[in-house]
Amino acid sequence: MIQLLSYAEGPDPEDSSLRVVVIALAIIGVIGLLAAIPAAVARRRLHRHREGIVAALLLWAVLSAGSAIFAVNAQTTYAREYNRRIMSGYFDPRDTADAPELPWALWIALMAAYAGVMVWIWSGAPFTPQGSDPTAADR
Repeated sequence: MIQLLSYAEGPDPEDSSLRVVVIALAIIGVIGLLAAIPAAVARRRLHRHREGIVAALLLWAVLSAGSAIFAVNAQTTYAREYNRRIMSGYFDPRDTADAPELPWALWIALMAAYAGVMVWIWSGAPFTPQGSDPTAADR
């Protein structure tokens, strides 16, 4: 009779999947707020290109939230695997060669894009309808 060894990972005692979901919701909330503020400013200033600004902010928010959630998930998964390896007794704790790296280049590009959208909002002249006199309020 052939004896086969098997490996079955038990349930997560720390319930880290719930922690990842809560962190992901917090990330979505913060990034949504960061995207909503410039959109509201563009709308309030009656910016000529507010639809384009909102579209750029939506794209920025999706990319930012996706990269942040991916990084949190990768770090959490690696931490769980790292602890499992240490508990097995056959792992050198100083060996972190397979640790996931954070996407710093993408995050720097996203910060620059956000700053660019902010400059776009504040540099554009407000929309004035045809036939109206913008200096009439000053008289």
